Amino acid sequence: QRGRQATCLAEHCAGWPAEGSSDGDNVGEEKGVHEARVLAAEISQVVHAWACASHNPASSGGNKRADQQAAAEAIVREWSEWAEFGKELELRDKPGHETVIPLGVEPDGQLRVKTLDGRINV
Repeated sequence: QRGRQATCLAEHCAGWPAEGSSDGDNVGEEKGVHEARVLAAEISQVVHAWACASHNPASSGGNKRADQQAAAEAIVREWSEWAEFGKELELRDKPGHETVIPLGVEPDGQLRVKTLDGRINV
C-alpha cells in the first residue's frame, strides 16, 4: 500500500442506520452498500446542478455547444483554484509510481505534469 489508504464508502457507511430503518439493518443488501449508493447519487446530482449553473446560458445565445464549453471551462478553472500545483506527488495509478510535479489542468481536464527529469506530460 502506497500513499493514503483507499476509502470504501460502503465500509465507511456501514455504521449508518439504513434509510427508513429504525434498527440500522439493511434488508437484502450488505450493510453500508445502500447508504453508499444513496450518497453517490446525491453527490452526482449536486455536481450536475453545479455544472449546469456554472455558466450564463444567455451569454451564448442558447448555443448548446457554447454552453457546454463554458461549463467545462468553469469546472477546470474552479478545480485549478483549489489544486496544489508545484508540489511533488506520486502517481499511484501508474506502473512504477512515478513522481511528478503538477503544473496545471488542460482544457479537457487532463493533468499537466513535469517529471523529475524535466519532461512535460499530460
